[in-house]
Amino acid sequence: MAALWSNDNDDLPPPSTEAAKKPEVFDGLPGKGAAGAAGMVEGFMESTGLVPGAVVKVNKSGVCGVVLEVFSTYIKLTNGEAHSRYGVTVVCGNLLKPFDNSQFKKDLVIAEEVISKLRTDAGVVVIDTLLDSHTRRAFAKQAFELTLSEDMYTAGTGTGTAHRRDGKLRGDKMMWLPKDGSLPSAMQYVVDKVNRLRRAIAYILGVQLTRHSVQLCRYPGDGVGYVKHRDVKLNAEQSNKRRLTCVYYCNENWEESHGGCLEVYPNSRVSQNVEYKSDSKEVLEQKQTAKFANPIRVQPKSGTLAIFHSSTLHSVLPDYHERVAMTTWMTGPEPLNMKHSQSEHDIDSYFTGNEEIYPSR
Repeated sequence: MAALWSNDNDDLPPPSTEAAKKPEVFDGLPGKGAAGAAGMVEGFMESTGLVPGAVVKVNKSGVCGVVLEVFSTYIKLTNGEAHSRYGVTVVCGNLLKPFDNSQFKKDLVIAEEVISKLRTDAGVVVIDTLLDSHTRRAFAKQAFELTLSEDMYTAGTGTGTAHRRDGKLRGDKMMWLPKDGSLPSAMQYVVDKVNRLRRAIAYILGVQLTRHSVQLCRYPGDGVGYVKHRDVKLNAEQSNKRRLTCVYYCNENWEESHGGCLEVYPNSRVSQNVEYKSDSKEVLEQKQTAKFANPIRVQPKSGTLAIFHSSTLHSVLPDYHERVAMTTWMTGPEPLNMKHSQSEHDIDSYFTGNEEIYPSR
């Protein structure tokens, strides 16, 4: 990965000035009128087969393009009702060579490499060449300053009646970051870069990764960390689930004694290892032994980006020094179809109706 996502040659030669060869990206939101030159895609609301890679015609402009992503959003009306609206992002230009000399072409190369690693049983990608040293330090400074905001609050775990916010299972404070482009420059640069990767992965796989959410967290260094957990609840029928977790670390001068490493447990993606209340004590012990064998440990050094399946159990080991990270989740309504080779079922779509028992803390 080191040679693929490097800032040494981050800008490719500019695209040709000829209109037919210049790729353009339009975001259209049906029912809200034209977005730039795009507007609503012809027949979009009636089409059930519109997927990334499909060729469509854009109304009003008459331009043809390739679908990058399909997304949904909730719009709250003045009467208090909320309605789901659907939109589409279309790349328009020369359909024979639509991505020549474009940033998107470069993103596709990176996405191919990321996908190849996600398809392995390890299912973890670590990139340490995301930013040059100047931008990396700027990100660390900007992120740290944001963690001093009054908007930070004690993070919780679980949902519904299982929700806890006592600092015992998870020791950080966090805040959700805006998605309107208003972040400090270095942070916005990383968010945009990861978001471009989301679109490229969706394009290659032909799936919908329609949304992303971004969280900033800060661990104070009191030795708590974050217990083993998944970023998505198994056996939960949701219209949109977290599919990929992307954690960017910004801890300058990190040392091993500081702790706070990310530990990922790839064997937790094996469906036979999921623990249930009906399991005997012996079976539970066998499952845990298998589940937590051969973990992958990622050091939270500044400039490191870790990407893994959101359905994979992972933890933050006890931290003994302040630790800051930004997490982006790529969300979509369908699984990525990257089943662990030892698993009887794809853990991302496996549904038994039973609730998983969380592993030993």
